[in-house]
Amino acid sequence: MREIKNIHGEVITTLDGELIGGHFTTMGISFKEADFENAVLEGAHFEDTDLRSACFRGADLYWGNFFLANLEGANCEGASFRGADLECCNLRNANLRGANFSFDNLGGGAQLDGADLSGADVSGADFRGAECDSATRFPEGFDPVARGLVLQETTEEDDLG
Repeated sequence: MREIKNIHGEVITTLDGELIGGHFTTMGISFKEADFENAVLEGAHFEDTDLRSACFRGADLYWGNFFLANLEGANCEGASFRGADLECCNLRNANLRGANFSFDNLGGGAQLDGADLSGADVSGADFRGAECDSATRFPEGFDPVARGLVLQETTEEDDLG
């Protein structure tokens, strides 16, 4: 059993198994204010998970799945999101300073289609090769193309689901 603590040191849940290699699945669970600082969470599944104000500072989130996750106000400073799926993810007001969204080992970047980065601190973040679309929201004054993001074209079929 592994204890997951919040940023105040209080145990919020316990989990069986390791937190690496895709064996860690949290879909729909609340980890509000959870402390994952410097954790190795490669391939972890956080789809539709409440991660508001969680700490992922320095965490390895390579190929993590954050589809529909709520990371509003999370501290992701220096975290690696290389190859991660962050589609439709709420990253409003998150600390993304120095985070890495760039190329994975297969040459693909993080998926940010439909993500909301409004108000996030993206200073020093590496977005080279990450993908976004017209629904992706960025902090005021942020130029995705200048920062190396690849704009995906949305088709009418995509809009219809």
